[in-house]
Amino acid sequence: MGKDVFVCYAKKDLERVQDIVHKLENTGISCWCDFSDLKLGEQWKHRITEEMKKCSYFLVVLSHTSTGTDGFRHKEIKMAIEIAKELSPNKIFILPVLIDDCDIHYEELRDIHKVKLFQNYDDGFSRIINAIDYYKQKKAEEEYKHFVESTYDKYLKQVRRDSSVGFINQQAGKIYRDIFEKNALNGLHKNQNEFDHTLLYYIAGRVKQLDNVYLASKSQDEVAREITDQIILFINMDAWKQEDAFEM
Repeated sequence: MGKDVFVCYAKKDLERVQDIVHKLENTGISCWCDFSDLKLGEQWKHRITEEMKKCSYFLVVLSHTSTGTDGFRHKEIKMAIEIAKELSPNKIFILPVLIDDCDIHYEELRDIHKVKLFQNYDDGFSRIINAIDYYKQKKAEEEYKHFVESTYDKYLKQVRRDSSVGFINQQAGKIYRDIFEKNALNGLHKNQNEFDHTLLYYIAGRVKQLDNVYLASKSQDEVAREITDQIILFINMDAWKQEDAFEM
């Protein structure tokens, strides 16, 4: 997995870029930079290209000395533009930062909102941090939603119209287990025995929507209670983390 930000800059701006990177990393934003991450003997063009693709954002530092269209830095910017074109319109990738009042020679960057550090450094830097933190949080939320939906799909697609109550409860228990453990990794649960009734009730609601003969006569509350009994059974059996914990 890549770092948060790939930093693109002109060598003549190295000292100012190092200061930006240092401050970003002090706020918990990880940066990939050639001056600190390239190792002796590496094929630098290949490594830079690979890291660019892995990072979440492309922070390009622009100045009078960096706005030309030659050198490998130019190739980095063009590659970032191509990557951005492949993303959905509401997905942010390129973060332009101006350290002086320079012209932008890349037409694709002219319509992207920029931070102008030369006007007010502290305010501009705060805007960089806030933007990256916001995008990171938004990305994390999207990834979590995808995880939850794929977990539901993984287990509930196996339920048939004539599936037994035991099998349905087992599948629901697996959903609870996987999502609960994901939440625990995110710091939402302090210990494994802390029961999440809200999560359980949401799962029961999704289960109740299935086309199943048994579920047709049950309310969401009844489904939730039965799934709860299934989960508590395996917690008490200390079989919570076993892959086959919910198998008959």
